[in-house]
Amino acid sequence: MANNLRLTMALRFIRSRRKGGLTRFISFASTCGIAIGVFAAIVGLSVMNGFEYELQNRVLSLIPSAQLNSSKPYFTNGKDIESILLKDKNIVATAQVVEQKSIISANKAFAPLVIAGINPAKETKVIDIERFTNVDLDCLSHKLYPEFKDKCQINVKNAQWYSQELEKFNNDDRYANTPRIIIGSGIAKKLKVTVGQEVTIVTLDHNKENANSSVISQSLKNPEKHKALVIGIIHIGGQLDGSIALMDFKVLKEIAKLDGANSIHIKTKNYQDTNKIVFQATNGKLKESAYLVTWMNSQGKLYHDIQMVRQIMYIAMFLVLAVSCFNIVSNLLLMVGEKRREIAILLTMGMKPREVVKTFSLMGLISGAYGAIIGMVLGIVFSLVLTPFTKSFKDWFGFDLLNEEVYFINFIPCHLSAIDVIFVLACSLLMSFLAALYPAMRASKVKPAQELNL
Repeated sequence: MANNLRLTMALRFIRSRRKGGLTRFISFASTCGIAIGVFAAIVGLSVMNGFEYELQNRVLSLIPSAQLNSSKPYFTNGKDIESILLKDKNIVATAQVVEQKSIISANKAFAPLVIAGINPAKETKVIDIERFTNVDLDCLSHKLYPEFKDKCQINVKNAQWYSQELEKFNNDDRYANTPRIIIGSGIAKKLKVTVGQEVTIVTLDHNKENANSSVISQSLKNPEKHKALVIGIIHIGGQLDGSIALMDFKVLKEIAKLDGANSIHIKTKNYQDTNKIVFQATNGKLKESAYLVTWMNSQGKLYHDIQMVRQIMYIAMFLVLAVSCFNIVSNLLLMVGEKRREIAILLTMGMKPREVVKTFSLMGLISGAYGAIIGMVLGIVFSLVLTPFTKSFKDWFGFDLLNEEVYFINFIPCHLSAIDVIFVLACSLLMSFLAALYPAMRASKVKPAQELNL
């Protein structure tokens, strides 16, 4: 009964038409302020969630969690190292890789990069790159195995054209032994090449047995050139498109004149603990010298930037809500001044001061709830439509909203989280309740005899 009385009184005070103009304006301003704060916080956090999701879905799924690089030209026994790594339950998969620094050239243009020679069956367990290629990685095979046509699948809308192009080169004896390569769209654009065209790969012929300065200086004078056939394009977005190229493991090992893999790609269960996981798995167990490179070395800056912006969003939300809560304080203080006689009458009729405190605290909570609910609804709706709208931005206005070469996407991603919505809503209600405590205490100290004698 008491709770119903407090709620009834709070609603009557809020809906009272006997408010002054200033009180009405401050009440409206506080509601709008909280609504804007909640709206901005939900949208901002959803965008940060979206960028983090796209980072993990696009970038971190395309690079290994970590890789062990040999301090020597190559690992003498990569299988032993893989077996050591896979004994750790936090390591999901491993794959031996040949990495070769090269220069790819075509049409009087060139692009420096590191080519990765991979075993498709093992590499696809470490990275999920086939989602962004227009051909299966099995197409990298430079020799026409009997099962080649069944394994090499085309993953684009104009699959028939791609199939015809590949079939043409498959049946041409001149290309029977030509290495095959899949390159990033940034490289293809720079070199002005597409599927079915040849590129030249320039490598350095290092003497793997005697890696001293004289041999290296001699090898620098004798770059080797190899022809390769472009059979696929990788389109990820961002700088990765300009620095990624894939070849068959055995083919690149032969080109690089290596007797084994010089890198082992690793996928861990937890990206955040990659360093710790790999260190624990290899500490004192490796018989060959190697150094560790993790995703934090290449993409850590972008990840930390996203987390920093997320923290800034929390601070901005707090500041906006704090300003709005000051309006609640001002609004309730003015209302206390206007309703002093009503409060005095209630106290005379037997209402206890603590009930007055609860009533005015509930008024602040209700005022905050109005703004919070409006902001929450607008924030949720805006977050749901933002990504589809920005994806169509170029079709409508003729230009990309974001530079895909920098941000790896050309739209604003939004990933609405129920936890974030609940957190923002709870913070706004809590701050509204706390803001109402001081005016409520002032209201409870009204002296009935003094007020009713005026």
